[in-house]
Amino acid sequence: MGSVAAKVLLVAFAAASLAGCTSQTLHVLKDAPIDTPTGVTRTVPGVEKAIRSAGSATGWKMQSPRPGLIVATTSWGSHTAMVDITYDTKSYNILYKDSTNLNYDGTNIHRNYNRKVEELDRAIRAQLAVF
Repeated sequence: MGSVAAKVLLVAFAAASLAGCTSQTLHVLKDAPIDTPTGVTRTVPGVEKAIRSAGSATGWKMQSPRPGLIVATTSWGSHTAMVDITYDTKSYNILYKDSTNLNYDGTNIHRNYNRKVEELDRAIRAQLAVF
């Protein structure tokens, strides 16, 4: 009887541990530098074009309410994430704006949010390298 109780406790602990694994500290990207090769002049419209291209390639819907700001939204299943991307010719930021079904509690969020933001960041860096 004791071993059955131990197994039940172990299964409950494992389930609780796995449930906690879906949440991570919110990833905030601030002041990511935009490398500019010697002889190249960056422009705000050029940076915007690179960011919009990266977002579209990774499944984000991009809206530009004004120069220096893109509001990007992505959805998968019943989840939605929205970020503000602020930028100039020297750096950019990807900042949490809103979400649906990602369990954001002011500090932690579903790990897929961070994965999506990191994927977007990699794509932005790649696009800036060719624009």
